[in-house]
Amino acid sequence: MIHVFMCTVAFGALAWAGWRGARLALPDCACGLERFVAACTLALALALSSVAVWAWLAALSATTLLVTLVSAALVLGVWERGRAPACPRSPEAPGVAAWVAIALAASTLLLSAISAYFLPVWQWDSLGYHLPFVYFVLQAGGYAGLPPLVPYLSTYPHGVEHVFLLMRALLPNDDLIDVGQIPFGIVGAAATAGVARRLGAPPFQALVAGACWLALPAVFLQLPSNYVDVGVAAYFLLVAFWVLTPTPAVRPLLLGAVALGLFLGAKPSAPLPVAFLGLVLAARLKTIAGWAHVGLAGGIVLVLGGWSYLDNFLATGNPVWPINVDFGPLHLPGNRVVGKLVAAGAAAPRPQGGLLARLWTSWTTLHGPPAFDMRLGGLGPAFLFFALPGALVWAWQRARTAGGLLLTVLVLMLGALAHPEPSTARFVLAFPALCLACATAAVARARHNVSQGVLVLACVFAGWGLLRALPGLTPDVEPSLWDMARLPREARRNAIGPDGSPARWRQLTQGLTSKDVIAFDETLTLPGLLWNEDLTNRVLPLRAELDASQVLALMQAQNVSHLVAGGELAAGQVVRAHPHLFEPLFSCGSDPCHVYRVRTWQRENEPGSAPKHD
Repeated sequence: MIHVFMCTVAFGALAWAGWRGARLALPDCACGLERFVAACTLALALALSSVAVWAWLAALSATTLLVTLVSAALVLGVWERGRAPACPRSPEAPGVAAWVAIALAASTLLLSAISAYFLPVWQWDSLGYHLPFVYFVLQAGGYAGLPPLVPYLSTYPHGVEHVFLLMRALLPNDDLIDVGQIPFGIVGAAATAGVARRLGAPPFQALVAGACWLALPAVFLQLPSNYVDVGVAAYFLLVAFWVLTPTPAVRPLLLGAVALGLFLGAKPSAPLPVAFLGLVLAARLKTIAGWAHVGLAGGIVLVLGGWSYLDNFLATGNPVWPINVDFGPLHLPGNRVVGKLVAAGAAAPRPQGGLLARLWTSWTTLHGPPAFDMRLGGLGPAFLFFALPGALVWAWQRARTAGGLLLTVLVLMLGALAHPEPSTARFVLAFPALCLACATAAVARARHNVSQGVLVLACVFAGWGLLRALPGLTPDVEPSLWDMARLPREARRNAIGPDGSPARWRQLTQGLTSKDVIAFDETLTLPGLLWNEDLTNRVLPLRAELDASQVLALMQAQNVSHLVAGGELAAGQVVRAHPHLFEPLFSCGSDPCHVYRVRTWQRENEPGSAPKHD
């Protein structure tokens, strides 16, 4: 019960601090939606910075986070009290389309929450590196717990995972950790609606754009997971909202710099789209306030989002290591080729051919197998039949009357598509959001009855895509979400996993205490399976550069109780050299490793045995 109380207080304080900060930042807001988006921007920045500071100080805990957030809320509440007037309300009454959009968004979020609660964490990358990052930091109370230079796990920018860190620090187990991206879905939907408002859609009609984006298959199927693509898209859309501000004011653009910093620190693919977004932001700031404010914005971006790249550069000479970069005279060393990297993933159908052919195939495919990592399709009928043609109509409408706005939106769209594999829907989720915003604004120019009918039809298309995506919530057709909801908790947790049933792994970790240590080498790609549900046991990564004698000494010094190893790596050599020390338990499945129980380190010194542990 104490965890429920702490979560409620912490996230209530975070929301209050964001709202009060938004009232200070935008005392003269144009509408309530603008202030809500400002609150989201500042709350996410506060969450990231709070976790990061305490992690750097090696003092990260539920208590320090709770005290920080409550203190921030109290300070901002006292500071802002009574300073900002209420935002003006729209005189427009919500039409049928607005109510349909609200129902669509509520249904999408409810289904996502149900899925997050009843399904265990089973997605591959969630257990491969997104959640292990969270677990290692919590295990040590800071970044010192991260194994050095492990691709993705300790070299990947983790701006979204810092929000997962905040949540997991306050939760007793992983039952609710899969709701981690749902708040980002709400933020992304609000920003999409806000962009639609900036482009000319009336307030309530703009809600259609946000609701339809939430219901896109590629968005919906990622919401109840600990992937990060919805969060990355939400950060991008926050930037788009702020750089499209219609008033020549500095504060909204500085909020855009905050959002741009969050986006830069969210994923290693961000630097290229950041160049597009930063160009627009810098151009607007230079026109309004001069180079000093451009420099200030650049500093905000680098402080919030640049430190992981700096760490990488200082350690390897490559800010995006392990990705190998060869571009003209520029060479940055790495051990991963970007083409193979983006092609890796779920064994799902994917488009073939050149870039344009792949884009066309992916965008026009309505019946691709639904999955959280869809490679074929994923944008659904609302994008194909409403967003894409509507965006073209909006561009035609604005070509003569608002060329500057059209150019800005085109640059934003290019930034949203600036990815090595833009045909994969989850990599470019901001692009359909921008198209939906344009389409909603284009429809607003039609007669009221016509626009309402078209927007309702768009919601119907989105609902159709949502229903077709439902089977993708689980790895196979059976068990379905509804089958899982009828199972008791323990049966649910053992039913599905990234590589078959995780029952053996759960049996391994159940009952482990803080004295138990599981060591693993690089042959295991799913280290998230090695912690028990309350994170009491410790997990020890065995670095690849260690030789067999060093691995043996390290395991003895750490009193390792279990080992996951295989292949020709040093830990596997230790197992073969000292078979009397290790009791085989089971194989890792698709990974080339086995799980062993360490019989004892308290053995007499004998030829070939480990020395006695003091």
